[in-house]
Amino acid sequence: MTLGDFSKMGTGGVTLNDLTAKYGKPDNTSSVKQNDQNTTIATWNRMANQANATVSVGFVQNKAFSKSLNDYQVERKDPITIAQFNQLQTGADADAALNTLGLPNQVNMITISGSTQATYTYDKAMKPTNAKIVLTFMNNKLQGKTQHGLD
Repeated sequence: MTLGDFSKMGTGGVTLNDLTAKYGKPDNTSSVKQNDQNTTIATWNRMANQANATVSVGFVQNKAFSKSLNDYQVERKDPITIAQFNQLQTGADADAALNTLGLPNQVNMITISGSTQATYTYDKAMKPTNAKIVLTFMNNKLQGKTQHGLD
């Protein structure tokens, strides 16, 4: 899904009509004001045949500028380890993180002023069960990483 730039009124982003044609009518829509702009958030539930997975897309002037995937349940053969987490180096691209850790449980992306920020969160099927990893990317490059509870 192509995101437009919020600071350019979403120019280049996919439209709500395009997504509705592809995925059906959103389960929820709401309007909010962001930086003096009226925006619409559309949410589709039960994505990828998962009961709790949702996709939300932010629109400004009917063009997407943000997207998020929440509560995606990833089947992991083995739990993520601290050694895998430590392999990730600042500046690595997002594909390196995906190859090392697998798919995240949550992804949030937004494009503003020519830059795309993404946050990947790993918090399901971890050992111990309260462990969590958060990776932050700017323009597809790892800028920061945190973990809590990995042994």
